Amino acid sequence: MLSQFSRASIIEHFIRRQEVRFNISRQILFSFFALNDIDIYTYKPQK
Repeated sequence: MLSQFSRASIIEHFIRRQEVRFNISRQILFSFFALNDIDIYTYKPQK
């Protein structure tokens, strides 16, 4: 019982860490676009 619970909590903790990492990277990306005053949806990389 204990090992099963701890395994589930470890998986949940890992998933939460992944979500946090994704949110942080997404915030960095959005702030990068905002700082450069670029509309994200019409942004086309320079060739």
